[in-house]
Amino acid sequence: MKNAIERGSDINKAKQSLINAGYSPQEIEIASKNLEKEGIPKNLRIPETKKLPVNTTAPLIKKKKKFNKWMIIFGILILLIIIFAGLLVFFRNG
Repeated sequence: MKNAIERGSDINKAKQSLINAGYSPQEIEIASKNLEKEGIPKNLRIPETKKLPVNTTAPLIKKKKKFNKWMIIFGILILLIIIFAGLLVFFRNG
């Protein structure tokens, strides 16, 4: 809990994180009261910065569509080559 607070996390977020990790709520409450009594030096507190939302799905979707487009074109090209080769063999032997 002390590490989380030193990194600028809110004490309530730190408590909830520890509860989610399976720690005893009673022990967490005792530890948080001890931290409040002890205090954390101001030079160790790092203010929590606002995180900007990151939209990573849009570029991935575009890449996937572009990949599918090229795969279809490549597949059609291979199919045409196979058909052309088959017709050549058929007419030369026929």
